Amino acid sequence: MADLHLVPSATHLGCPVQGAHLHVVRREDNENGALAKSIFPRVVPVTRALVACHDAYRFERDRVPEAAESDYLLVNLWRAPLGHAMSCGAVERLFVRLSTKVGFRARPHMLRHSFASEVALLTKDPALVKELLGHASVSSTDVYLHARWADMRAAVDGQAARREAGS
Repeated sequence: MADLHLVPSATHLGCPVQGAHLHVVRREDNENGALAKSIFPRVVPVTRALVACHDAYRFERDRVPEAAESDYLLVNLWRAPLGHAMSCGAVERLFVRLSTKVGFRARPHMLRHSFASEVALLTKDPALVKELLGHASVSSTDVYLHARWADMRAAVDGQAARREAGS
């Protein structure tokens, strides 16, 4: 988990990036075969809420000695091989099990899209979404910048109000 810097400053680790963040680095040699989608390394800031979730997970995870020694984040805690990186299929099955609790089919990749859609909605900045997701082209972010009914309604109502105020 050397790629997680969930502290206010990681300068003591030789990292110049301020605030809690994670480094996304594509590695061909992960024991579980997982790959970062983009070949371009990047840094992604994380929220305090995510740091708190990570800390709670680590509290449980570190009670399994094999897991405490692993450099991977999501590791097998209840099945052999203990402490080894969870396979993509195991993470998918975990989401299927958790989906029954929330009432809809959630998949790991949905987290990426949900995050990107929220950033796009808040910032309206396709270049920012491109960098956070590691896309090669800004045009790849178009899917996250779709118009929402509430925004369209507000734009039309706002334009009408400005016209009426000017007359």
